[in-house]
Amino acid sequence: MLQGIPPYQLAYNMKFPGTYAVYAAIMALFGQTPAGIHLGLLCLTTLTALMLSGWANKSWIGRREWSPPLFTL
Repeated sequence: MLQGIPPYQLAYNMKFPGTYAVYAAIMALFGQTPAGIHLGLLCLTTLTALMLSGWANKSWIGRREWSPPLFTL
């Protein structure tokens, strides 16, 4: 996508088009190096874990005594 080639034009893959957009954004922000891609995916994974933890905390409060769901698994 960074070179102007849309997804699925050269080869077929089972990933959704949004995956390629996220990869392109990560490479645009952190660089097209392995370290930049790893750092971008680390940030994305951390953000996802924090969002899921916040959602789980909201849904678990009031059901039993409050404790972070990440530590109750």
